[in-house]
Amino acid sequence: MILILRQLFDPVADAIARALGPAVRSGVIEQWFGGCRLDHRVGPAGVDSRIEAGGLPLLDPDVRIVLNRLRRVSVAGYHNAAPSDAAYALAEATAVLWSCLEGLCCPVLNSMTALGLVGRPSHPLAHAGVAHRCGLLTREYCLTTRARAGDAAAMLALDMPFADHPPVVGAPAWYGSATSGRPGTLWVVGDQVVGALDGVPSAAVLQFASAVGLGFGVVTFEQDAAGRWRWTGFDPLPLYAPPHVAERLAEYLMAHAALA
Repeated sequence: MILILRQLFDPVADAIARALGPAVRSGVIEQWFGGCRLDHRVGPAGVDSRIEAGGLPLLDPDVRIVLNRLRRVSVAGYHNAAPSDAAYALAEATAVLWSCLEGLCCPVLNSMTALGLVGRPSHPLAHAGVAHRCGLLTREYCLTTRARAGDAAAMLALDMPFADHPPVVGAPAWYGSATSGRPGTLWVVGDQVVGALDGVPSAAVLQFASAVGLGFGVVTFEQDAAGRWRWTGFDPLPLYAPPHVAERLAEYLMAHAALA
């Protein structure tokens, strides 16, 4: 059995669920988490979790692989509650789901913890450092004061996403080496890379994906003036996947679901 955890609006999850048919359980977080029955135990023997929604099992030992498509946990029943109560309910719900997924013995595509979907989010500049250590060519970055901004004349200003707030007069500024703007993408599907870019080793892409907890998603690149592909980022929750990528993902999930 395959479990997809998703938000209400998710065209990719819709396509995968249609392709997999009765082999998939689809949990829409906005609909089931507030009214589900959850049994979660953590002890010396490990983690034991069971979640039922509408009287039907959602997460139990029959699940062989999980595709996590959650950007956030929803607690719809607390939307009209006091802010402190809503925040507490959200924290508790997130912690429980986090613990359930981390305690599973089956594969979970997209780690909530490693990707920063729960807990402290990872900084985009840290991801660039991980990409570099994994053997991917990245853009060159520099942090300079506004007074010395002219030293970075050959680079492009990056107000976001590296700045935590809009730039102000006198604040430091991030710059990144210029690229041609020509985009390239590689898709990660479990232990596979779908697509190819000249000079970008698949092994380095998979090493990067493993380091950041990416089980399914897209890794983005741009070409520099010399024609080399430079890593620029990744998206663990794309809302569009080309048909051949969706087909590969469905095949990968079905292969794991068939394992006894």
